[in-house]
Amino acid sequence: MTIGAFKQRYARFRFQLINWKYSAGNYWAAKKGKAEFFTWLVIIAVFGLAATLAYTPLQPFFENEKFLDKLGATALGLGAALLGSTAIVASLALFAMQINVERLPHGLFRRLSADSPLLSAFGLAFIASATISILPLVTPVEATLWGIFLAIILTAVTLRLFLFAYRRALSLINPVQQLRIVLEDVSSALREWNNQAYWFSEMLPQVQPETNLKTSTGSSVDTRRAAFMMQNDWGARFVITGIDHCIAVSGRAAQHSDYQVADAALKALVNLNVSYIQSKGKTFFSQNWFIEMPYANDPIVNQSLEQLKRQFRAALSRHDEEHINMLFKTYGDLTENYAQIDYGQPEADPWHASLTIGYLTHDVQSVIQQNLPDCMMQGVRILGSSAITLLNRDKATAIVSIVDKLGEIGAALSIRENHRPATITAVEQLAGLTHHIINTGVFHSGFALNQIRHAVQLTATVALSLPNPPLTSVHRSLLAPYFSSTTDSSLSSSLKLLVNSLLERPADDYLAKQCVINLREWSERTRPMAKSILLLAIEKRSPFVFDILHWIDSIVEVLLAAASAPVCAEHSDLALDEEAERWIQVLSWIPDDAESLDCAATGSATSVMFNIARASSKWKSQSAFATAKKTLLGWALKPARRSNAWHDVEEAMLALAAAASKSADDPNGTALKSQLAKALKRTQIPTAELLLGAAQGLRRSIDDYDRNVRRTKSWDFVLNAFEPKKRRQFLTDLANMLERAAGP
Repeated sequence: MTIGAFKQRYARFRFQLINWKYSAGNYWAAKKGKAEFFTWLVIIAVFGLAATLAYTPLQPFFENEKFLDKLGATALGLGAALLGSTAIVASLALFAMQINVERLPHGLFRRLSADSPLLSAFGLAFIASATISILPLVTPVEATLWGIFLAIILTAVTLRLFLFAYRRALSLINPVQQLRIVLEDVSSALREWNNQAYWFSEMLPQVQPETNLKTSTGSSVDTRRAAFMMQNDWGARFVITGIDHCIAVSGRAAQHSDYQVADAALKALVNLNVSYIQSKGKTFFSQNWFIEMPYANDPIVNQSLEQLKRQFRAALSRHDEEHINMLFKTYGDLTENYAQIDYGQPEADPWHASLTIGYLTHDVQSVIQQNLPDCMMQGVRILGSSAITLLNRDKATAIVSIVDKLGEIGAALSIRENHRPATITAVEQLAGLTHHIINTGVFHSGFALNQIRHAVQLTATVALSLPNPPLTSVHRSLLAPYFSSTTDSSLSSSLKLLVNSLLERPADDYLAKQCVINLREWSERTRPMAKSILLLAIEKRSPFVFDILHWIDSIVEVLLAAASAPVCAEHSDLALDEEAERWIQVLSWIPDDAESLDCAATGSATSVMFNIARASSKWKSQSAFATAKKTLLGWALKPARRSNAWHDVEEAMLALAAAASKSADDPNGTALKSQLAKALKRTQIPTAELLLGAAQGLRRSIDDYDRNVRRTKSWDFVLNAFEPKKRRQFLTDLANMLERAAGP
């Protein structure tokens, strides 16, 4: 065996040993109560057996009165010592509680001071100690050995009770254990409340169908249970008390920078709400936007949110970023749990989740004024995750307020340099919401997608108005999560993964059809935004032109690929290829002035148009291919180019030639030559100097291709694969046409 194989086997053995160790520890933690009980039974049985066997040999000693007197004195002294120890231990426990009184709310201090297990332990220890003291007085001579046996057992029990009292006292002054006790008490009260509501509901007669609330309002609310809980709200009062305790512990712990305890208290608050929601069942009411619903306001929800708001204000006044982030996380957890509330109506608005989001939004906005960028980023992330929670409940319209705030926050924070990471986070959340709506096939998502488009456009407009110094990429970094085509976490990358999955789904997949419907709806609503942002980026001469052009290229390819999916072949009304053509036509809106053309050329407009044409050919969309060639030809012959921009015309001609070579119907480029000839007869074409320079560049390119000179443009690889004679003839014809158009 080699050393490497030995090390590998030894590592596997160590790993298995660690697993056994933790498994044994977990098993002991779960079974230690039962194990201790059986251990005590074994000890008692062994001592009983020993006493039975030793009774005859030790009988002479018990007939000696002096021995019995000494034995009685020993028992009396032992009992007195244990009584004193009981008093001392009780005093220490009481002292431990008293010195922690400032850390506890008044109600919680009263609850822990009257802790039943601790008081019971002291009471039992006192009884056991007193029993040992009086054993010599009540034990007959013939039962002396059994008295000794009982005294030993009682002594061991007393010591075990001391240990239990010590550990219990430590747990009572431990804030995390205090929160656990609060949860146990409230859970016990809620179980009792739930049982009472159940039996009360069973006592009432069933509501007849003609008068059932469900037939008149479409609701299946448990009205009998709701009536009981409204009239007997003692269970809710228990929860409110528990919430107040959790908030008090969290606030005090945060003031002393004990964030572990503060986090545990906030998690306990969330768990209290979860238990309350489970206990109430179908007794919640959603708010009606036309008719006021008095039962929609829930005291537990209101108390939780109000207490969190007060806690947030206190944390904000201290600039306590850690505590603020915890409170944001608590808002998100409450939103997730409130979104699970069953209102008895599938179409009911998630009122309590929306109310929580309102509180969260207000607190996130208040952070903006305090110059806390990390907290802003956390708040924006929680807003995004809360919107995802509502989307998972198929409530697309409920996220509109969140989307609007994300757009406003993203636009506002982009102005200050140290706040721009929060803008990037806001754009990330908007991109994530877009992908989630499309990917999960959320129904009735048109309005939400429209609001996302407005939010992204607002953020992009403000971001592009910012100065972009040389050698920086402010615009690109701020908008990258939505518009980048080079990162795996961007929206376009996510859409490509979605389309890959659509290509593998069967034609009768209903969810796949809904995803395609959402994709088309998003595309229709986003296309005008892409056009306006492209024009604005060109106007600002921003490096972001590169990103928006390649983003359009990615979206066109996504649409063409999705149009080839089986579900689109089955449902011709989806017509994604037509939508792709409209996206291609966006590129024809590039302004016809020299500066704008230079900016677009720097952003690789020619490469983008060629890639679109190649993608159209790949996905066998003849109409999109024709539109791409027409757009590329129009780009090549823009008349307002600078006199030294002939290289742009040359590259466009090479791209057109490469695109034509990919055409199955016209591989020799006859149609392209005809279209070029017609275009060159127009009055508005590039200057003669540009056309001559482009023609000369084409001839140099022909020589480079023939000599296998390394060229790295995307169309160069296509032309290199073209048959050399046909390539030379094709490019020569194009150069001749340009020269003839330039005139003598």
